[in-house]
Amino acid sequence: MKHLFKRISILMIVVLALVGCGTNQTEEEAKTTEQTTNQSSQTTETTESTETNVEELKVELEVINDGESEVKEVPFTEGENALEVTVRELNAVEEGGFVTSINGVEAGEETKTYWALSVNGEMSMVGAAEVILKDGDKITWELSSY
Repeated sequence: MKHLFKRISILMIVVLALVGCGTNQTEEEAKTTEQTTNQSSQTTETTESTETNVEELKVELEVINDGESEVKEVPFTEGENALEVTVRELNAVEEGGFVTSINGVEAGEETKTYWALSVNGEMSMVGAAEVILKDGDKITWELSSY
């Protein structure tokens, strides 16, 4: 009976020692871990909601040369202007605020031609750099004579 009591006592001491050593984390460490976990989940939620709310903005670019029309829809970012998108998407060349070449077709004094800009069907009264694009806009460049 003495041996049984000794064994049970030793077993209880070992169990208590293991339970006591099981959580080495202080209260401050537990709070830090919880805050880090919360921040990670908030960052993930924010990233996911941003990705789902991002709409791709598009503009229609039309180039008219000798009665032939070429149209394409292209993406743009908020705040971009017609000149930036034209240079990027139509391999245009700009000199002094004027578009002088689109897709390799040059306008100039020798040919007495220029690239006329229309926005949503109306001749633009400002330069392409001043036309801030909106989703769904139609930008038309027509090689015109003077």
